Amino acid sequence: MKILLLLPFLFSLQAQSVPPPTTTSPAAFAFIAADDTNIQYTGRWEHATPTARWCAWQGSSITVLLDGSRIEADLDVGSSTEWFRVIVDGNHQDSRKLTITPGRKWVTLAGGLGPGQHRVDLVKESYAGGNITFHGLRIRGTGLATPPPRPSHRIEFYGDSNLAGSSNESEKDGGHNKLVGVHFGFSGVLARMLDAQYHLIAAGGETLNSMSNRFDRMRRYNENPNWDFQRYRPEVVIINLGANDV
Repeated sequence: MKILLLLPFLFSLQAQSVPPPTTTSPAAFAFIAADDTNIQYTGRWEHATPTARWCAWQGSSITVLLDGSRIEADLDVGSSTEWFRVIVDGNHQDSRKLTITPGRKWVTLAGGLGPGQHRVDLVKESYAGGNITFHGLRIRGTGLATPPPRPSHRIEFYGDSNLAGSSNESEKDGGHNKLVGVHFGFSGVLARMLDAQYHLIAAGGETLNSMSNRFDRMRRYNENPNWDFQRYRPEVVIINLGANDV
């Protein structure tokens, strides 16, 4: 396994801001449970609960191949507003950033899709400090097909606010969570360039010392449960720390 140490810097691309999503009536929808084998999870997701999955770190994602016209997710973001990005059929340029307010609710990911199969990716852009819980999907259409093959390589990122995507969508270095974005940040862009899955363990204010206590965590502020590294073995580890040690 190779380890690459980056000097602290900010590598970012501007992302397009869009209005928050809406929800719709459950009539004529089919429910897909969170443990369905056609739902592909990437990142540090906890799979201990049969009916739900939770994660904390930004960059965690869900991928499905939908044969249908509409898809919604049953999400609980806890007590803090979180931001997500939805990418349909690999169209990153026209992807939508979703603002999801506290509590559990149905969130529209995509609607009005044409006939055939459509790849839908849901990426956690921010980390306001708590867990988000995914309870399943409801779809209008035939169902979910076998998900697409995973990227051929695996990367693990550890870092501070630079890798966490802080202020990634602000030319004036604005600090609000709504301006955080990892999909168009260094980790997301590099992973796509190299055809790689990625796990991102990063947060503003982290130092070389503090990250040594967090590298194996499922969530930033709680030691338990620890991440099982047998579930994901990176080929390359990229570390971007040091700015907060100066």
